[in-house]
Amino acid sequence: MAIPEVLAWTREHVDATLANAVTRADPLAILFGLQQTPKGMLEDRNLQEAADYIQKLVAPLQALTRLSESTGGYQLVTPVLLEHAGTAKGRSRLEKAPDKDVGKVSRAVFSLGTLSQSVIIDRQDIATNQGKERILSFVAGKMLQQWADLYNTFANKAWTGTGSGTDWAGTKYIITDSNGTVGGISQSTYSAWRPERYTPAISSFSTNDAGPKQMADLIEKTDQEPDYAIIVTTRAIAGYWAQYNVTKANVYGLVHANMPPKAKAMWASLGATHVAFMGLPVLKSAYVPDQHMYGIDLRHILFKHTPAAKLEGLPANEQPYMVGPVEVGPWVRHPDRPAWQLIFEVQGAIVVDKMNCHWVITQIQDA
Repeated sequence: MAIPEVLAWTREHVDATLANAVTRADPLAILFGLQQTPKGMLEDRNLQEAADYIQKLVAPLQALTRLSESTGGYQLVTPVLLEHAGTAKGRSRLEKAPDKDVGKVSRAVFSLGTLSQSVIIDRQDIATNQGKERILSFVAGKMLQQWADLYNTFANKAWTGTGSGTDWAGTKYIITDSNGTVGGISQSTYSAWRPERYTPAISSFSTNDAGPKQMADLIEKTDQEPDYAIIVTTRAIAGYWAQYNVTKANVYGLVHANMPPKAKAMWASLGATHVAFMGLPVLKSAYVPDQHMYGIDLRHILFKHTPAAKLEGLPANEQPYMVGPVEVGPWVRHPDRPAWQLIFEVQGAIVVDKMNCHWVITQIQDA
């Protein structure tokens, strides 16, 4: 089987495999992947429904966020309401209307980050994997391996990206422990641009009612609702939480059965069937900062990617295309050796248009 045939096959037959792989990762990376993945690319019906559900939640933010050219590149811009103007007033007959334009609508600006991985095949790969089925299976497996590596790093950057260099700003630099500048807006200046926080230490989390009480308080302060928000924490804290549930399963609506049907179906399809708190699924991630727990409103956080590049001289069926947030291909000749290279690339940023709907607890311990 010749290399051109292999290259053509990969474009026609691996989209669904790669798209489904988007959903087997960190919870936040799953959400960001589903936000961008067309239902038709997913083979699993539950995943199709999950993608449709998530995309409807973020549709308003998706529509408002724009790619804007800036010095040295591009950035993502979204409007935010930081304060009410406070100039509306009663008006008697023939009295002039308020004429001071002091609205507090501003723009949050997020710098783009990039992440890439590639697949390389050469004639030796073809020669050592004789037969159509064997070589196609080999190439598909290699693509999936590299894709999984890219998406694992994407999950890491979704939490820990610094917002400088090639990094977009990750969640820990957006839902911040203390006041800073996010999206070019000072949290010290605008209280509405701060997440709700609980920063004192909470000890003995596996047995102490103080933890759930603070979680409940933060959920109430942020107006988070079942079906629209998630809780994400570390693996260690998830273990403490499981211990707490053993004796407190009838408190605070902890059991999974109390999760609303939409959220329950979605997270069950993704393998997260363990527990809910006040109707919000409690999920774990390897990349959440130590001792932290986050409450995230799904309607007000988005990973927005740049559109696929259009390359001059290539026919439509060889142009780069998107699978979830990842731009795929085309296959090109490797610059340094007789081989073909397929590049996967993510370029975009995490965008928020509202901050006080999210929360963070910063010091959870079990000692």
